[in-house]
Amino acid sequence: MRYLAKGIVQEQSTEHILRINHFGSEFVLTGIQAGLWLDARLHIAETDGKNYIEEKELRHLLKMELVEEVEPGPVGEYRALTHCIIVPTQYRGISLPLTSDEKYMLQWISGAGLRLTMAELVYLEEHKLEPTPEWLGEENRQKLTERIYTQDTIFDNILETQMEAAACRDHAVKMVLSLLRKKRILLL
Repeated sequence: MRYLAKGIVQEQSTEHILRINHFGSEFVLTGIQAGLWLDARLHIAETDGKNYIEEKELRHLLKMELVEEVEPGPVGEYRALTHCIIVPTQYRGISLPLTSDEKYMLQWISGAGLRLTMAELVYLEEHKLEPTPEWLGEENRQKLTERIYTQDTIFDNILETQMEAAACRDHAVKMVLSLLRKKRILLL
């Protein structure tokens, strides 16, 4: 199974006893569960499916919603990210440098004044909307929302379905996964 970890590691955690906060609930992971979660914290992890105990523990993490299953291929990665909330991390000094595309994506994620979904990020990239002050911040949240959601995209899951077919979908997914790997975002 391919999967991504969701949640925030709490300060009291150790390598063997993880305390994960997910939407205000705290989960304590140890042993195999902790190892599986850590494996997918910064990238898509994969199990070979041969270890029954590992698969069982991974299914338990799925039920707790601490991991998101990722189907094979680019569409599967996009769909998995649409089930996650993408949040910026607190920048703590030295980190891997960002490309201009990663900076573009991070500006939207951290400055939009609302939590943008994967579909919304793809939409912004597809329409080449730049993260300028006129679109960023809480004071422009409504304006940005109205730009993304029109008569054609306002209904449930329409935007997700439309952006699944967008030409820039794979590039946007790649940028989000790269920001995750570089510890600039978290998934919830």
